[in-house]
Amino acid sequence: MENTSCTTLTTDIILDEKVSLDYNFPHNIISHELAHQWFGDLVTCNDWSNISLNEGFATYSEALYLEHSKGYDEFQ
Repeated sequence: MENTSCTTLTTDIILDEKVSLDYNFPHNIISHELAHQWFGDLVTCNDWSNISLNEGFATYSEALYLEHSKGYDEFQ
């Protein structure tokens, strides 16, 4: 699902106006995508019918990073 050889993640991510409302902190996106890369082989689904599991895990990992870097209130 996520191909580490074709991904470049930096803090120079360009966001459009709509996305920047939710992701004004580029590290959120980076932590989400790194979760896919680090754990992809362990949690990647066999097909697209359960993609919500894959995305849910990455979103949860993103939230854990947010808690670690900015505190419990940001996690919530």
